[in-house]
Amino acid sequence: MTRWTVRLLLVLLLIVFFIAILIGIVYESGSGVMRGWLRGEAFYEGMPTSYWQARCDDWLARFESAEDAARGIDWQTATREPDPLISGRKTWVRPKQTTTWTWLGDLFRSDLELSRERFALPPKVFTAGIEAESVLLELATDPRYELPAQRALHNLAVARTQQASEAKP
Repeated sequence: MTRWTVRLLLVLLLIVFFIAILIGIVYESGSGVMRGWLRGEAFYEGMPTSYWQARCDDWLARFESAEDAARGIDWQTATREPDPLISGRKTWVRPKQTTTWTWLGDLFRSDLELSRERFALPPKVFTAGIEAESVLLELATDPRYELPAQRALHNLAVARTQQASEAKP
């Protein structure tokens, strides 16, 4: 091989290496999986507590108070549908703030996730089952998420007691 061929190969390898590093950085900035793993955070659906905190921040910013947001958790848990009072009343729910960054992020999100935001549905961790309990317990320790997390944990406990009473003959 000539010197130019070797140099070209090295430059191409460096470019591929830097593109791989850039892709890793972009993924990590969106999910926080590596940081969550290093901090020993609880995981739900492959995402750490810090990821769910960011989803909660986006969701809570659309309500006047945490109490209004927590009402949505109760309705969503009971019916698995958007709350007509919350999604229909513009005084309770603020529209999502759209920036260039959020617009770009929305391009990579599923239609289900986008509809959850459109109807101001709570993050999935609040309406999930037992598998989300460890993340909910971590969220409940932060005052910003305490009320919605406690409400979700309460709903989870009620569901457990109902299942236990139905299982007894």
